[in-house]
Amino acid sequence: MSGAGKAPDNPVASLLERAARGMRERAEAATPGPWERPLDIRYKNIVGAALPEDEEPRQWQGGVIPEDFARYTGYSNRYAGQRERVVVVKCPTDSLGSHDRKRNGRDLEYIAAMHPLVALSVAALLEETAERARIELTWRGLEWRGMPCGCDQQWRCALCDDPWGVPGGCQCWEKAVAVARAWLGEKGEGS
Repeated sequence: MSGAGKAPDNPVASLLERAARGMRERAEAATPGPWERPLDIRYKNIVGAALPEDEEPRQWQGGVIPEDFARYTGYSNRYAGQRERVVVVKCPTDSLGSHDRKRNGRDLEYIAAMHPLVALSVAALLEETAERARIELTWRGLEWRGMPCGCDQQWRCALCDDPWGVPGGCQCWEKAVAVARAWLGEKGEGS
């Protein structure tokens, strides 16, 4: 009988776990969030964040911007009394034309919004969904008129009782699978 034997690894759970693991690794290695763009338009080409606690201060004693610095102008003046700031991303905005400057500005806004705390939250959702997929998707034989037909086995979803991974089948996991594949840069089926 084809398809008999040990069930393969759950393809949905494997895919989600792989994406979550990679997302978490990159987010934890990056400058912690939140990230933001400065309000001072002279610094419109950067995305910044607070200096990570485990890094040595670069400019200010103890890594804290002095309270009296608020009277100065510049990128750091609004952060007086707070943790020293670091540049996370810098994008060229000079002499490229207004279209490129506007596009780069929109890209920087998006980059600032998708800081590592967001990625860690998405990774947690993927991990939680993978745990559910390991429970809800089971490897079992096909049935014909309520009886096992002895033909190939397939993944079936306990939530909707439809087969997963076939046209017109289970759609319960598609959004999480789409997020994982997009992040991994993969298309199609499989884990």
